[in-house]
Amino acid sequence: MKLNGFLLNEAQKAFDSGDYAKAIKPSEDAIEEINQLEKEPTTEYLLNKAKHFVNKALEHFKSKDYQSAIEQWKKAIPEYQRATDLAERRGETDFVESINASIETIKNNISKAEIQKDYNYVVGKVGQYNAEIANAKSSFENGDYESATTSFENSVVLLNEISTIAEKRNFNEISGLQKFELNQLLEDSRKGIAWSKIASAKLELEATSKLYESGAYLEARDTCLQIKERLKDVFDFVIKYDLLEEKGG
Repeated sequence: MKLNGFLLNEAQKAFDSGDYAKAIKPSEDAIEEINQLEKEPTTEYLLNKAKHFVNKALEHFKSKDYQSAIEQWKKAIPEYQRATDLAERRGETDFVESINASIETIKNNISKAEIQKDYNYVVGKVGQYNAEIANAKSSFENGDYESATTSFENSVVLLNEISTIAEKRNFNEISGLQKFELNQLLEDSRKGIAWSKIASAKLELEATSKLYESGAYLEARDTCLQIKERLKDVFDFVIKYDLLEEKGG
């Protein structure tokens, strides 16, 4: 059975003319025909379904909507596989080779779309990293060490994600950021975390001195203990990531 587009065309003509009652019959017949073809498909019917998904995928790819393109291509593959199985059962060998070639093309296109999608994603992450670093430096200069710490920490998370994707996809350059720079930038951000925490602790120590001078000895003692623990954490962090500066002789 071959899908008869004439039925849908007649329904469309009746609908456009405002004769909605007349549009119902050919629409019902077309629905019945499609349902029958779903139960007992022909090779041509399955190929047309697959091509529909492929055409939609290409439209999405051209508009740079890579996720939608991938989804449409993935819908096409099962239809092509069904067409292959049917063609083999019916001895339609001419179809099989071309269908298999189409499936391979789709798989290659999906791979290209996934790479491009990852590139666009990581470009966005680079933008976020640049914003975090700008905020970290500005906050540090203005004495807002808590905000600086947070932004430096966020930049570390972003750089780790960027590095993972760059390594996976072999991206050597991302929005002006070179792959070989990532480790140094990561070290710089970790140093930023350490220096921000140390600067914050210094401010707290100054405040603690005032507490002590005012006679609030117990409060000063408790605050010192808290600062001591935080500085110990900073020291452990510096040792863990080998952030100590080497001094020249």
